[in-house]
Amino acid sequence: MTESIPERLTASHQAFTVGPLRGRRPRPRRVRLLGMPVVTFRWLLRGLLASAVMVLAAACTSGGSSPDAARLNRPLASVTSSPAPPLAFCQDVDGLRATLATLTPVKGSLRTSREMKAAAREIQSNLTRLGSRNEWRTQIDNLKAATATMGSAADSLAASPGARGVVSNARVAVARVNDAIRRLVTAVGSRCPSPSP
Repeated sequence: MTESIPERLTASHQAFTVGPLRGRRPRPRRVRLLGMPVVTFRWLLRGLLASAVMVLAAACTSGGSSPDAARLNRPLASVTSSPAPPLAFCQDVDGLRATLATLTPVKGSLRTSREMKAAAREIQSNLTRLGSRNEWRTQIDNLKAATATMGSAADSLAASPGARGVVSNARVAVARVNDAIRRLVTAVGSRCPSPSP
């Protein structure tokens, strides 16, 4: 039986409009906020938050008037430029330097027995605390021995200044003390730098 023209058009219209849509998901609707897509709105919000954080950080850095902020903003050089406190035995090393200057002969002159004894007492006093340092044990022991020899030479010089060999022995004893002091001060080195004049 042949179909009429209106029935044929109706059947083809249903096949065209209904058939291709079977089994397909409907396309989701795009949500918009403030007239813009959600993705664009999210990126805009992130940019605003980042700008706000930067402004707050700049305000905290520039407006740091508290003591903590001043300490943190202080240049590193001003913090590290203060000299370290001298070690306890450096005072004794300075005393040895002064004794060396006292005992150093001036134009070949010999110190008197009284000056030699005074220098020996100063050295023994400086070695009271410095003598406990084991890293310079050899230099310290040499200085102690040379100081004892100088003390004996000073006694001989005071008792018999004109006796044969007394003056030469005294010169040798003083020279040995000076050499022992130099060696000890050199061994200590930069741990106790020489004070500036």
